[in-house]
Amino acid sequence: MSWQWQAPYLAQGNMLRELGSPKEGLEKLNQAEELFTGSPWPHWLKALALAKSGANSESQSEFTRARALASNEPEIFPVLLASSLRHGDCGTAREMSAKMAAFGFASEIEIGRWCGESTPPQMTSGPALEKALAPYSELKLVVEMAREDRAHGFGP
Repeated sequence: MSWQWQAPYLAQGNMLRELGSPKEGLEKLNQAEELFTGSPWPHWLKALALAKSGANSESQSEFTRARALASNEPEIFPVLLASSLRHGDCGTAREMSAKMAAFGFASEIEIGRWCGESTPPQMTSGPALEKALAPYSELKLVVEMAREDRAHGFGP
């Protein structure tokens, strides 16, 4: 199956997760994982769904898998960076930031500001962080993927 069909699976899985049906969302994301084996996106969304259902160790495992596959689709680097910051994982945030530097992604996200390296340091959570990371929300990214597919002649 062509990579262009990934966005609908991701969108449906994410929608189910957001609507409070993480089990159904995981089923759809598992399908996406089976169809798009080299993609980090299903793993990232599965990590979010698992975290929402309280399965933290499984969530971390999926997030690690997404990071391992990230080089297949570097567009996910900013998303992984944002997720890391949202969870207060400055080590992973720094790792993603370093990988992103070569691509010029999300240069507006100042890692030091959120990881206590600035004066005064910002909290690693709260409204200011969410405002800075808003462009990297799950829904916004899935919609953008679908738009790109349509612009390339895929989909309705």
